[in-house]
Amino acid sequence: MITNRLSQWLTQAGDELYGFALALAPDERAARRLLRQWAVALRSHPPTTWNDDELLTRLYQVATVMFTQPVQRRPAPPAIPLLGPLRALPLPQRMVVLAYSVLGAEHTRLARIVGLEADEALSLLEQAVRQLAPVTGHALSVDVSSSECQIIHRAFLDPPNYLMMFEKVRQHLQTCPHCRIFEREWQETMRSLRPALRRLVQATPLPAAECKRLLQATIAPRTRLGQLAPLVGLLTFVGLMTVIVLPGLFRNPFTVIATGAAEPTVSAAELVARALMHGGIPEPEGPPIWHARYQTIWYFNNRTVAPLYAEIWHDRANPARHRLQLRHIEGGAPYEFQLGDGLRRLYYAIDGAYAPSLYGDLPIRALPNEPELVVAELDPTEQQVAFHARRTTGPWSIVPNYLHQAAAAPDLRLLGRQRIGERLAYIVSFRGISPVDLPADEAEPVTVLMAIGEQDGHVLSVTELIGPPGSTQTSRVVWRLVEFNWLVSGEQIRDAFTFIRAWNGRAEATSGSVQDLFDPAWPLVRAGYVVLPIVSDGGYPSPSDDQNGSFGNILSDSQIIPAKPPLGIEQAMLLRLQGPTLNGAIYSGPGKRLVIAFDRLPGVDTSISVEIIGPWRVRIEPMRGQRYRVAIESNTRQRRGVGGGRLALDVFGFSRDELRALISSLQPIYRVDLSAQAALFGIK
Repeated sequence: MITNRLSQWLTQAGDELYGFALALAPDERAARRLLRQWAVALRSHPPTTWNDDELLTRLYQVATVMFTQPVQRRPAPPAIPLLGPLRALPLPQRMVVLAYSVLGAEHTRLARIVGLEADEALSLLEQAVRQLAPVTGHALSVDVSSSECQIIHRAFLDPPNYLMMFEKVRQHLQTCPHCRIFEREWQETMRSLRPALRRLVQATPLPAAECKRLLQATIAPRTRLGQLAPLVGLLTFVGLMTVIVLPGLFRNPFTVIATGAAEPTVSAAELVARALMHGGIPEPEGPPIWHARYQTIWYFNNRTVAPLYAEIWHDRANPARHRLQLRHIEGGAPYEFQLGDGLRRLYYAIDGAYAPSLYGDLPIRALPNEPELVVAELDPTEQQVAFHARRTTGPWSIVPNYLHQAAAAPDLRLLGRQRIGERLAYIVSFRGISPVDLPADEAEPVTVLMAIGEQDGHVLSVTELIGPPGSTQTSRVVWRLVEFNWLVSGEQIRDAFTFIRAWNGRAEATSGSVQDLFDPAWPLVRAGYVVLPIVSDGGYPSPSDDQNGSFGNILSDSQIIPAKPPLGIEQAMLLRLQGPTLNGAIYSGPGKRLVIAFDRLPGVDTSISVEIIGPWRVRIEPMRGQRYRVAIESNTRQRRGVGGGRLALDVFGFSRDELRALISSLQPIYRVDLSAQAALFGIK
């Protein structure tokens, strides 16, 4: 029994095991002795569970007994230069940094693996990373400004703790330069160290002869399990569904109705098509006004993630009356808020922490904790446009994005049915690209498990299994229905749709601040901000003194746009948000967005190499949320501000090759034939 179970596990994780042994032992010969002693220990005391944490913990326990005294360490192989500095660390530090980087273990798992308290395990982790940071070309700051800094440092080390402390961390970073430096160095160090350690443990495959010796070190079973292989497969499936996936998905009592072994009454493709009809959030039958709360996550940048509640209030009898908001699960003012009264007025607010996800580097007024609030006069039809537009951006786009991927996925399959509270849901799975992670050209696929309501196609949850199939995978819930209820009393309805009751942010609305919007889908773009260019007889723009047709006093080299409309773009706006001249442009279309900020550079990662694309020096940074952030400068030696240009791009829905083609077409606006883009800009 032990031999067969070990053989199955080694088939999946043998190379990783050998990599851990090489890191924990002083040299390769000692690593092989360590593995044999580990196999003997498994024979004497079989593990209760055959998972990576349990078996690698046992390996560490054997190593602590075998290597109690300092031993001479042989040089690391040239192909694995990190192995030498890693072996120089104390054994507990080695194990902690490996488990953190390779297994993705958080504080509770780290503590269990090394047999210490969670705080001690995190302390070992910080010490280990501090020692290894110089290998990656970084150094962790030791400076602090108060006793609170150590608590903030620990939050950076431990993602679950960081999520719980997000608001406290954000407030502390506003006033503490030392912690801002520590955060930046920690993120940059781990960005280099984590993949390096993963490559290290996978660099040397477990030799076949050594695998055979490990199996021989265990007692061979009297009967073979080959005939029971189908049962093992079924148990594995049931274990995945009932132990790993479903409790994490729903956090509510559930009852297994059927598994994949039962005859399904509907196909996975039919379920997905049903959900696509309404984007995964249907209009429920019952009283006209309803409220739903979903738990989700969003990355404000590549280093900052927040657990959010995405909430929706809607009146089925008056589809224009709605309210949408994104807020931190611990409370506070919304990061994004939109309320349509269904008659004549729309309220919209966005916090500066979330605004770059939609508006890139444009000079809008929103700052972190200081939202920009817009009050606009919109008729019911325009309010519905605003409602549907919000549900295609940010965290609201997670479910529609995954549904479209599922509809095209060749491996889409139905796993079974589950009772979730009073709802019966089907579980479908497929391999896809996470909407909250990097663009498809840069990201690794994840296994997606989606729970879809049987009757109405309501997407109740989406869970990602991160990692290659058949290896260690980490689960992450990116969408989950938390609460659903009807609003029936007048007090409930007034609380939901009256601005002064619903809004709890810092910005205030007054009757004199009502604005006209150019497009309800872009509520920060007031009508007065949009410049409608006047085109000369040759098709090129010309200066004008008219409010809605002026490029300012001059047309400069810093005002740069695509010479040809990007594929899939249906609308374009030239913007004058601040000052007398153009500040940027927005190009948009179904599933695509290009935001250009003139005469400024975004804060892209300085480690990203420069590309030369046509006349431009370009740095392209893949961003979470399937975006690219791009810094562009003229490829000249001219002094900054004299000739040439610079600009910031925030791009969504384009591949890297499409982005490069777009960049190569960029031209100063006075050289662009706008008559070819007249329909996009609304030029008549």
